[in-house]
Amino acid sequence: MIYTDKKVLKCLLFYGLIVSLIIFILELIIHLGIFNYTISFIIGIITSFICFMIMSFTVTKLTDNPESKIKFYVFSSYLLRLIIYGVVMYLVYISPLKYGVFTCFFGFLSIRICILIVYNIIEKINDNKRKIDNLNIDVYIKDQLKKHNILYVKDLCEKSRKDLSEYLNEEEINKIIEALKEYELFIKGELEVIKDDDGS
Repeated sequence: MIYTDKKVLKCLLFYGLIVSLIIFILELIIHLGIFNYTISFIIGIITSFICFMIMSFTVTKLTDNPESKIKFYVFSSYLLRLIIYGVVMYLVYISPLKYGVFTCFFGFLSIRICILIVYNIIEKINDNKRKIDNLNIDVYIKDQLKKHNILYVKDLCEKSRKDLSEYLNEEEINKIIEALKEYELFIKGELEVIKDDDGS
């Protein structure tokens, strides 16, 4: 999850700087130095960042706690983030930045936009380049996969545990699962090899 956070936050920093600069230049030209929209957008981005970190913390708690506490953490996380968004939007509205509520709301969406950019564009391009050789698994397992024409990670993700069990034992399949987790493909819902495993 930490690796995923870093990728999204790097995208957020880049995206935030570019969009803030565009809004700033437009305000410089049109409003002659009044930067309400730029400030509101930056406030929206900061709020989005805080809520993303709360969500990330919640996901970590879900993996470390029993099922009985999961609903509590999920509900608390949603409620806290909703309150934060509402309070920030209200404060922007009653402040001199009043008309910046639109760019503030657009700032709220920045994390979602960055997640879409990272996983629907950047990662899809990268997925096509990821070779089995890059996975942290034994050479023997890699050779077995290659013998069965599985050369790329995307090919592996199309296989089920049953398919792999025809030429790999349980321990080797578990090593593949761990290697894919290192790639964090499970975040994107692409870890097809563990679909048949209820325990996973």
